Amino acid sequence: MFCDLLNDTFLTQMNHLPTRITDNTENILDLVITNQPERVCGMETFCCQFASDHLGVAFLIKTQVKRERVVRYAYDFKKANFDALRQVLSVTSLDMGFDGSDVDQCWESWRDLFLNAVESIIPKIKLKDARSPRWIDGEIIKLSRKKRRLFKKAKHSNSAVLTCTVEASSIEVILNGSVLIAFSANG
Repeated sequence: MFCDLLNDTFLTQMNHLPTRITDNTENILDLVITNQPERVCGMETFCCQFASDHLGVAFLIKTQVKRERVVRYAYDFKKANFDALRQVLSVTSLDMGFDGSDVDQCWESWRDLFLNAVESIIPKIKLKDARSPRWIDGEIIKLSRKKRRLFKKAKHSNSAVLTCTVEASSIEVILNGSVLIAFSANG
């Protein structure tokens, strides 16, 4: 009856290895049931780490994970015209939507007015890597690579202190039992 139910619903039982073995019997008690038998492979049993009279069942599922490409945009504050933004915000009545009855509604109204002003003034850029944090830009990546190169150089040179100046910042790698890598602004 159980086998008929599986066949009627187009399911296949994939485990044909015994999962409970005694002195005189071997039984298949643990089942792996699927509607796509071509994706299940490498079926095997193994001794369990727990106090159990059953063997564990291991198998592989063949699948392909497709990541959906997400296009993300971020404000390009380096090219922002803050004087124009101040001018737009000074002539915009940011309390237009306040009716005093609901704090959440007042917040949403103020936020929408403010973000509309920001959208009209500050340009957006398309992020190359949608998974990276928004604050990582070319300058941060360049400094990070420089830090990595200096760390490798200091590690292989056995020098006590290695300091290198990079544009307006300095990077220090100090080896004294432990490694300290610091970014500091030159002022």
